[in-house]
Amino acid sequence: MDDPGPSYSTQDIPATPSSQAVDTVLAPALLEFATRPTSLALAAQAIPEVLTLKDLTAGIENISGNPVGGGARGNVWTALYIKEKVALKTIRASGRKWEKHFVRELRAWTGLSHPNLLPLYGVCTHGLSGLAMVSPWMDFGRILDYLNDHKEARRDPLILGIAKGLCYLHTLEDPIAHGDLRAANVLVNAEHEACLADFGLARFVFTSQDTSESESGTQGNERWMPPERFSDTEMTSATSVTTVADVYAFGMVIYEIYTGLKPFHHVRNHFIVVRMVSAGDIMQRPTLEGTDTELWDGMWALAEDCWKKEPHARPTAEELVARVGVMVRDAVDQSLPPTKPQ
Repeated sequence: MDDPGPSYSTQDIPATPSSQAVDTVLAPALLEFATRPTSLALAAQAIPEVLTLKDLTAGIENISGNPVGGGARGNVWTALYIKEKVALKTIRASGRKWEKHFVRELRAWTGLSHPNLLPLYGVCTHGLSGLAMVSPWMDFGRILDYLNDHKEARRDPLILGIAKGLCYLHTLEDPIAHGDLRAANVLVNAEHEACLADFGLARFVFTSQDTSESESGTQGNERWMPPERFSDTEMTSATSVTTVADVYAFGMVIYEIYTGLKPFHHVRNHFIVVRMVSAGDIMQRPTLEGTDTELWDGMWALAEDCWKKEPHARPTAEELVARVGVMVRDAVDQSLPPTKPQ
């Protein structure tokens, strides 16, 4: 069996200051995000985390010739960093739009540290793509691929991990809404734990930063969006990406994990999906034959609570952790062999 080599964490990576090239690329967007100050020094005061990112360019090698994955907003490449396989994420945009998207994702991702979040190691220069965000490579990949390859895997601990990652984001001193929670953005690490990834639509919420980084419109995917995202007031609201919207999407992730299907998979027309969501339509409980494993009453009830049309009637992320945690513990207790009498 091949030696997988040493394992590194973020703490093991040398704390190198951002190179001049990195600073030059990021400077224009940083200035704009820092409420348009007159110098990069002032931007550093407003966004110190981004300017202290580790520039890993010198240690990056063996970059894949082509992207190995990606989505609507970016591509993912593989590479090696100090013998560890890593993922390089580049933004699929150009000019100032690229800079804004790149810095926005870095602002949300930088400094986050939780077992159920994909870590950010740093950044590196990447040919014509400009800069790339560097994170550990997850061999198990996306959660639905993992479940397809591991039929015996229990779903509830994975759902608990997602809830814990979401709770971490929502309960930070400056809370963060993920903004694009769905199974495609959940990876599984070497310890078989779920990790939230893709912070491209993440936003700080309930802070003075809201208006400076909000955008109008319905970014993301309507199949995971709550009804309020399609109302006339929310379409132009700075709070269209919210923690309560994340909770709604969490319910859809429960559905995905147990069925392997996208929400409203039976509806192809996106406009009809929007109409259904706006009307408060929710997913119907799948039959036992329609799930990969037994879907408990408590788990389905939780999903339905997440889909409540009134945003503030939905559970908080802390309540998600508590309720799923009880289900996980109950399942473990039921699977234990009976104790021998003394």
